[in-house]
Amino acid sequence: MPFIDVIKWHAREISVPRWLRISIAVGALFLAQFLAYRDSLSNLNKVVEEKRQTMIDRNNLGLKVARLQANIENRDSIISSQQQLLNSKFSLRQPIKLQVGGPSTGWKLDESQSQELIKTISRFKGTKTTIQYVVSAPGASDFAYQLCDILEKAGWQIGKSPFPSASPSANFVGVHFYVKAADQVPDGTGALRHELETFGIAVVGAIDQSIDQNSLTIYIGAKP
Repeated sequence: MPFIDVIKWHAREISVPRWLRISIAVGALFLAQFLAYRDSLSNLNKVVEEKRQTMIDRNNLGLKVARLQANIENRDSIISSQQQLLNSKFSLRQPIKLQVGGPSTGWKLDESQSQELIKTISRFKGTKTTIQYVVSAPGASDFAYQLCDILEKAGWQIGKSPFPSASPSANFVGVHFYVKAADQVPDGTGALRHELETFGIAVVGAIDQSIDQNSLTIYIGAKP
């Protein structure tokens, strides 16, 4: 067919010049290098961005840790100041070193001491109080019930006290007064502590935020 013959003839006549083949090869090489460089540059930008974000996250974490540490130090400072205020509201004089009962039997007030204590603290009727004692501490339960009876006769609001507690252990020593905060010391707390210390029973004041507002928790441990 003439048309097919014309195509074959033109195909035989057309030849690609050498310089064009070289140019095409060089251009392809440069294109490949450009594409590879573009990909490596894109990967480099991703790595730089990831490192920048990591540094930002690390700095933010450092700031959070610093703020948390500052909050903890501030809380400790508040607790320390409340403890000092609590001690200032309680009697700070040294207790008289009297032995009331044997060293292994706990504390016990005689009749005159009980009546004197009732007379002193009866001015603060309605004071909310809870009494707990260490089960394994010798004589702690006896003194807890005696003190509960005295407070009830003085008109204090005792509730379901006293009741035993297995915690802390028998290593818990002394009589402790707990209040919720230094500015929430119930009326009569200082007077009660003063009288007990007069009878030779040292009292330690402390803060426990789990306690109800304007209430006093008395915890009785082993006698030193």
